[in-house]
Amino acid sequence: MRNLKESIVRISGIDSAILFTVASRLVQGLGGIIAVYFIAKYLNINEQGYYYTFASILALQVFFELGLSTIITQYTSKYFSGLEIIDKKIVGDVIKLSYLSSILLLSIKWFCSAAVLLFFLLSFVGSCFFNSMQTDQVNWFYPWIMTCFSTSLILLSTPLISFIAGLNKIEYTSKVTFYQYLFQLVFMIVFFRFGFGLYARPLSLIISIIIVFLLLYKSVYFSMFFDLFKKKLNSYQISYKKDIFPYQWKITVSWLSGYLIFQLFNPVIFAFDGSVAAGKMGMTLVMLTGIQTVAISWISTKIPLFAQLASTKSFTALDGKFKGVFLQSTILCVVGLVSFIGFVLLLKQYNSSYLDKFLSLKNIIILSLGTSSNHIMSCLAIYLRSYLKEPLMKMSIVAGILVATGSLLSGKLFGVDGVVLSYSLVMCFVCVPWTIFIYRKCKNEWQNIPL
Repeated sequence: MRNLKESIVRISGIDSAILFTVASRLVQGLGGIIAVYFIAKYLNINEQGYYYTFASILALQVFFELGLSTIITQYTSKYFSGLEIIDKKIVGDVIKLSYLSSILLLSIKWFCSAAVLLFFLLSFVGSCFFNSMQTDQVNWFYPWIMTCFSTSLILLSTPLISFIAGLNKIEYTSKVTFYQYLFQLVFMIVFFRFGFGLYARPLSLIISIIIVFLLLYKSVYFSMFFDLFKKKLNSYQISYKKDIFPYQWKITVSWLSGYLIFQLFNPVIFAFDGSVAAGKMGMTLVMLTGIQTVAISWISTKIPLFAQLASTKSFTALDGKFKGVFLQSTILCVVGLVSFIGFVLLLKQYNSSYLDKFLSLKNIIILSLGTSSNHIMSCLAIYLRSYLKEPLMKMSIVAGILVATGSLLSGKLFGVDGVVLSYSLVMCFVCVPWTIFIYRKCKNEWQNIPL
């Protein structure tokens, strides 16, 4: 029995970190599916469009995070190598401790400032957008302000979670994320059920993030943070200008391009085709994104490990580990996408009214091709960034411009069909081939650098 269990774990790649990560992604994915039911039942057809367009505009938070969460995890992982956690304290080399302390302090300052700016800017930008587009009698203003506030609160927890993940405590951060999504889902259902409408999501977000802060406060890591703050910083500390910025600005450009690629759909469709079409796009994307999010967990939980192996030049171990989890992750993604298409076919077979909540079957298939391409690109990007480099910036810029331009032009001329097709064509025939080329080229160059 034990050998069978070990074989299953080896073949599937599932460890405790992945288990909790997948559980949180499943709750998130199931939450999206359950939300589809409650949104359809408790929001009218126009409110549905506002609900999903809220989410797309909120993705502007990448302009404030600027890739720093990933950098925190990678740099923390790099300097934690060789250190230990004993009696709620990180002990070991003084130089590395100094670096860790400076990373934590820098990240907290950054995200506290970003959270305040995010709230005010998102409130203003969103209000201007919805005021200019409003043709329906929907009371959106106060739900939007509350949604901006809840998103800012989430940003405050980001540096702590990212830092703990860099300590190779993915299992713990996965548990925290799992509880966050679970309570968010439960309270969202309750609020929908009692008629809170567009207030349901921001209220559930606020409660869930309060729970996250309580979990952090009760954990061993809270006192560890205070101990690091008390460490006397010397000349051995992270320099934002020299260490972070040269890497961050490239990731930032890639992330901002990612916004143009993945988050522009709903605002464009909302503007050209109205809230009903935007709602259908939103529900479809929830399903596809949920599938990819679960599948990418096989890779994302290994980010600290990849960073450590790359920093110690353990290239054979790095490549072997990556290839295994990449194969597992990609197979899962494809199976999930095919299953979703089968689910839609089943709805069509029984003439279910819920079929009208999604895009057409043709567009779902085309978007699935784009999603699978995006998954491959995301996996390779995680591998390349484990070297603390960002070689995908140019590709991301070009892809962002192509998708944004294609969405605006085709959305105006052909509506949803044009947006879906232009996105998938760019992902399949530009992003994936280009990313594979960069992956092969960079891996060969970086692994042949003289020691």
